[in-house]
Amino acid sequence: MPTEAGRKPRISIPTLTGREPRSMRCKTVFLKASDPEYRKGAQYLLDTQFPDGSWYVRSRVVKLQPYFQSAFPFGHDQWISNPATAYAVMALAPIAGDREASR
Repeated sequence: MPTEAGRKPRISIPTLTGREPRSMRCKTVFLKASDPEYRKGAQYLLDTQFPDGSWYVRSRVVKLQPYFQSAFPFGHDQWISNPATAYAVMALAPIAGDREASR
């Protein structure tokens, strides 16, 4: 799906990383939580997580509608950051016990 000047749209890395390990694990069983690729993606998510536990994704939507502040951070970008955080949490869930055990 080309956009301006024939470029492909950029996909947000946190969103992509949050979706891929979970979807690949559930649908194709190519990746397991113990696989190095899965661990690398999980480490990226942990490294980019904000102290409050959320992930930030910048919205690329034109801001036409007024928004109201919810309890989620990041102002106008809260509506894309909220589902991105949910995807990241789903991707990290299979290794959550590993992290607790290492404390």
